[in-house]
Amino acid sequence: MKNILSILTAIFIITINISAQVVQNSSYQYFVDITKVEDDKLFIELITPKLSTTKLNFMMPAYTAGSYRLYNYGRFVTGLKAYDENNNPLTVVRADTNIWEISGAGSLYKITYKVEDTFDDTERGVKVFNPAGTNFEDGKNFLFNNQALFGYIEGFTKAEFTLSVTKPSDFYGATSMSVIERTGNSDKFTAPDFFSLVDNPIMYCRPDTTTIYMGNAAVLFSVYSQGKNVTSSQISEEVKKVLEAHKNYIGTFPVESYTFIMYLVGDTEPGEAFGALEHNNSSVYYMPDSESGKMKEFMSSIKHVSAHEFFHIITPLSLHSKEIADFNFNYPKMSKHLWLYEGVTEYAAHLVQLRAGLIKIDEFCKNMQSKMNNAERYDNSVSFTDMSRGAFTVYKNQYLNVYEKGALIGFCLDVIIRESSGGTKGIMDVLHELMKKYGKDNAFEDDQLISEFESVSAPAVGEFLRKCVESTEPLPLGKIAKLLGLEYSKEKYNQIDFGEVEFVMNKATFRFYFAELNAPSKFTQKLGVKPGDEIVAVNRTLITPFNLHDVFGSPDNSFSNGDGYEIIVSRFEGTRETLVKLEADVTGVRSRYKHEFSESNNFTKEQLAFRDKWLGK
Repeated sequence: MKNILSILTAIFIITINISAQVVQNSSYQYFVDITKVEDDKLFIELITPKLSTTKLNFMMPAYTAGSYRLYNYGRFVTGLKAYDENNNPLTVVRADTNIWEISGAGSLYKITYKVEDTFDDTERGVKVFNPAGTNFEDGKNFLFNNQALFGYIEGFTKAEFTLSVTKPSDFYGATSMSVIERTGNSDKFTAPDFFSLVDNPIMYCRPDTTTIYMGNAAVLFSVYSQGKNVTSSQISEEVKKVLEAHKNYIGTFPVESYTFIMYLVGDTEPGEAFGALEHNNSSVYYMPDSESGKMKEFMSSIKHVSAHEFFHIITPLSLHSKEIADFNFNYPKMSKHLWLYEGVTEYAAHLVQLRAGLIKIDEFCKNMQSKMNNAERYDNSVSFTDMSRGAFTVYKNQYLNVYEKGALIGFCLDVIIRESSGGTKGIMDVLHELMKKYGKDNAFEDDQLISEFESVSAPAVGEFLRKCVESTEPLPLGKIAKLLGLEYSKEKYNQIDFGEVEFVMNKATFRFYFAELNAPSKFTQKLGVKPGDEIVAVNRTLITPFNLHDVFGSPDNSFSNGDGYEIIVSRFEGTRETLVKLEADVTGVRSRYKHEFSESNNFTKEQLAFRDKWLGK
């Protein structure tokens, strides 16, 4: 009788376990418990879709939309295993950094692995931009950019994803993802496909949240301030002014709901990258926390970055090419039109604040002047469309020019549209017409965009885009200034061409080093620098972050062909440091310009009238 009872008890326990087992269906079912962190790692469990195939590839993204760098998120994954429904292991082979081949996939039920956060990654040259990364601070903060935690089965990105999160009872998960259920210790979310899962980041922490309303649209602010120096209420009060400015400029509030996720770091490091990343209904911010007595500067920065990210709802999120619409997280194809997606967006971020009176015309001019001079650091012999196409690869070191010259392209384009239409239309009017034709769910052909712009504006617009965006003619900055009654001048100087070289700051020494020599110029090769060389001095002048431009040439330090050039670099062999002097005569200088752009008190009635139309008065 005792043996019979033991057998019945065992059968009962097995029955309970099987009934408690998650039923496999056509969706991905992810589970993660943020109350259990080990060595900055979380344990991920996936009940896979039921598939009828003998072999499959499980993929972690290499790239993410909106950030144009190779991150290889798979490098943060360890111990990936696969099981059938009876918990028998299946054969798994790691094919490369982001791909795991699973055999016997017809019986695949579950995949498990551990994933490490990206914030603590110190690998040189491949640091994940924090607004596109993850943070696991036990008992404090968890930031989920989902491409860094969750993968997909190759060829099956269109299936539904559910995400169940076990959390501390006093934590709140801020996100725009659709909620199935929230309880005291758990949340369950759903996304219709992998892109939507990635498009909806989540931040868990003890809540500091504020919700404001723009008409019927709810806008949530979730703030994690390391130093507890600033609150969501303070930020929402200032950013609401920007949202009102956008609403007036766009003509409507373009979403039904939106979430601002803000991680404010107290202990910043020299050279640390701050910024944000856009999504359809949210954006993630990694910014320095407000310091005592510097709240005004902090809020100015927050307002500008939020102005930029929010306008991304227009482009590329509501107006984009097929390359963007069908984004491939492992083998992406780049669009030619970063001037639109990032450049016009950056320009609009400044313009909407100017139109709303949040900044003055002199500050706008100062910002544009800064972009003119910053753009001189990049290779202007490469067209902007070619640079965009190669932003993942050969021109990745030119990418940041989208925020400099790209914004100036947007500025010029807006004014040229105004001039061509007698002041009645601006760039926002053209974007509205294109969004009516295309919109969020109907992508345009990459090669047709300039013709499309021309068809809803004027021939002069198409001529500008072909000459200054598809080709390399200088932007007509003098003409733009004259139309608006502003002052503009430029001064020529020479700069050394180092070729495709990437410089990164060593946070320990506060010196810049040659991180990559992708396509060094003949002068760079003759000089004999090597990857890893840290710049100490040039022509007997110590180089710091404040005079780095003197390495290349500046208005105050112009070079000519034949000039002597001496650079002292620091080389490390293990822990041993050696100072090395490298010398060569300068060759291959290129012309650059110092730009001056400012308000003017000397303008005509016609210029003032045109400026008023540009400002929406």
